[in-house]
Amino acid sequence: MVSLGDPPRTTVQYPVKTRLAIVERIFVMDWVILIASGVLEAVWATALGQSNGLKKRVPTIIFAVAAVLSLVGLGIALNTLPTGTAYAVWTATGASLTVAWAMITGAEKASLIKVLLLTGIVVCVVGLKVLA
Repeated sequence: MVSLGDPPRTTVQYPVKTRLAIVERIFVMDWVILIASGVLEAVWATALGQSNGLKKRVPTIIFAVAAVLSLVGLGIALNTLPTGTAYAVWTATGASLTVAWAMITGAEKASLIKVLLLTGIVVCVVGLKVLA
């Protein structure tokens, strides 16, 4: 039996301007995925707190699903983003939103100093993104 092998692969050569646009779009998408993963971190942290030591079924399931999705998103974002910056943004987003949600729902007492400190975290994260 004669094997013809795989058909020849053809590659499309995009103009430099188009290639840069594609790379930029991927880079922006990774930032969006990273922020979404940070939001999911706040979801799993909140669900973990409400799970009563993983004894309540619904919060435990939400915790598990959100944790996996959050880490997968972080991993995807690390394809193009620097590890240190991405991790800092991910944790800061999750931590800030977790505390903010706790204050909004009344689970944690809100105070001016907490709001100022959370604002400081957000400003620092924005600074890291601008410098990345």
